[in-house]
Amino acid sequence: MNQAERIAEMFGNDGMNFILRGEFLSETKTLDEVCMEFGANKDRGRVGYDENGLMRHDFDPEGDMVRYSFKDGSAIVISGDVWYIEGDAPFTWESNQ
Repeated sequence: MNQAERIAEMFGNDGMNFILRGEFLSETKTLDEVCMEFGANKDRGRVGYDENGLMRHDFDPEGDMVRYSFKDGSAIVISGDVWYIEGDAPFTWESNQ
């Protein structure tokens, strides 16, 4: 199981759940806090289309998406109010392959 899968499991594999609560936690933790504790790099970006209509994935410090990438090559991507494990390209979701 990779880092992104471990975190997804901690959050019940619920892409709309951003708060980790548990009977053994003394405090709640956010998805951001947990990802950072796992040593993630946090990047912003956006998905767009080029002049040929092909999807493009850009790192953009003011982008509307957030990508948490882990040392094992896995990543979690947030877009709006939903997150999921990253697909084959940066800033995509596994379910959108």
